[in-house]
Order: sequence, then structure tokens, then C-alpha cells
Amino acid sequence: MKKNQSIIKLNTANNNYTLFKNIRVLTYVNPIMLYIIENSENNCFSEFVNQIKDGKEIRGIGYITKSEIEYYLQKLILLYSINNNENDEIPSYRAISSNIILSNLANTGSLLFESTEKCNLNCTYCCYGKLYSSKEKRRNRNFNIELAKKILDIYVKKWNSELAVSTHSFHKLGFYGGEPLINFKFVEELINYSKSLNIKHRKFIYSMTTNAVLLYKYMDFLAENKFFLLISLDGNSLHNSFREYKNGKKSFNKVFRNIKLLKEKHPVYFEKYVKFNAVYNKNSNIEYSGKSVPAIQLESVP
Repeated sequence: MKKNQSIIKLNTANNNYTLFKNIRVLTYVNPIMLYIIENSENNCFSEFVNQIKDGKEIRGIGYITKSEIEYYLQKLILLYSINNNENDEIPSYRAISSNIILSNLANTGSLLFESTEKCNLNCTYCCYGKLYSSKEKRRNRNFNIELAKKILDIYVKKWNSELAVSTHSFHKLGFYGGEPLINFKFVEELINYSKSLNIKHRKFIYSMTTNAVLLYKYMDFLAENKFFLLISLDGNSLHNSFREYKNGKKSFNKVFRNIKLLKEKHPVYFEKYVKFNAVYNKNSNIEYSGKSVPAIQLESVP
């Protein structure tokens, strides 16, 4: 990898950064990774880190041990191996321009709305939970539907402009949280509004990440609108034991019933549009790791 390929550096509200490479690739880095990038001569990351003795005081986050810096060095190397071809250059920084912003607005393929910050679970490993000291403070806010409609209006105008050169045949509207189904009214209204909009040569498709606790209430709507549904489920009742309610009760039984009901009511939709996201934890059985895992057999999961 060489140097001097330009990127755009965007600072987030939580003092993390997004490196915007070639207008197409977003690389999310935290302050430690950015510190390595900015202080490595000729972008020799490993050589710079090897020169650090015990640790380093990094402005904005305090003292960081060398082992922590080495950990983020490996993450940085991995990110570059994913986002760069063999002949790519490692980026230097350049100013962002209004033309770049407008072009990217016009060629944005998907929008993800955090419909609410509220959640009906209190998963042990949640990035907004007690294990993360640098977590964003959650205020149980809902996304304002009128603001969401205005955002869509802005994008539709750009998507219909001459700047839109993407060959995609669809735009994806995604919903996340918290738990997005807690604010189902927002989801339903924005979907209905999107159907009233006219986009040249393209259509909307929809996606959602959910814990499935409220799935029994809204599954007909999700199936009717062909949502690409990602359900968080870590496995059986033991594997899933870190996914619990705020009172400490485990969520598996209710979630599993909801999933089985979805499969029974909408079998074709279930097979085509529903996938699962599992977090490996100390209770996980990873016997099949690295192998072809059989399709989930709902009837046999204890």
C-alpha cells in the first residue's frame, strides 16, 4: 500500500471518525486508530506503534496502554485489507467540497432510520449497556415522522436529478433502534409515505433489525410489505440467555414463539426474507464454526 490517496475525514458527535475514501468506501475508525494514522511517518503504522514503549497519552481520551494501541493497530490493518486493493494507496486528507456532498446524496442507496431509542430488552452485551463506558446516552426519544418525511423529500429530489448515476434499481429504507417495533406508528407512516413518492426508474425496498418481542403484533404488515427482516437470536435458550428483559426475565420463549408463528403464517415470506443475527458468547456452541451450518429447524430448537 502506498501513500497520498486522498480521503475525507468526518468527525462524529462522539469523537469517532469516518474516513470517506474515493467517495464510495466508508471506513469507521475510533480516535486511537486515527491517532495511529496521523502520526505514522509515510503511513508505516506498525513501525510507529513499535516505537511506543509503555503507552501514550492521547488527547481527548487519556492514557492508552501499548497493548490497547496494538489491538487497534490490528483492526486498522484489517480495515485497510478489506477496503483497499493491492495497488491502492493509503490516504492522506483533503477538504470536502459541496459537489462531493451533492453527488453522494444523489447516489445514496439506502437510508437507515433509528425509529426510537427505546428498547424492551436489556441485553447484557448491548453497546448501550453498562459494559460500555463510552456509550451514547439514551433518552428514549422517538424519531419525528415529519422530519423523516422531509429527509425523504430531499433525497427523492436528488435521486431524480442528473447527479444520480447509480445503476441500482431500488432504494432501501431501513429501520433500527432501540427496538423499531416499539414505534411501529412511525414505521407504518413512513412506509405509506414512501409509496406516494415518485422516483425515476427505481422502487423502495424495506428492511428492519428487530429483537422480535413484538413480532406477533406486526408480522402481517412486515410480510405484506416484504421487509428484509433480521432477527436477533443467539441460538437456543442457553445460548440466548444474555438477551433478557429489564426485570431480568429471559426473552427466549416469547421470541421463539413469535418466530414460529411467523413461519406458520407466512412460510414463503419467512424462507425468502427472514434472516438471523447471532452474537457468539460464552454459552454458545460453535461446533459448526467455519463449516456449512444447516438451516434452522424451528421445531427442534430447545
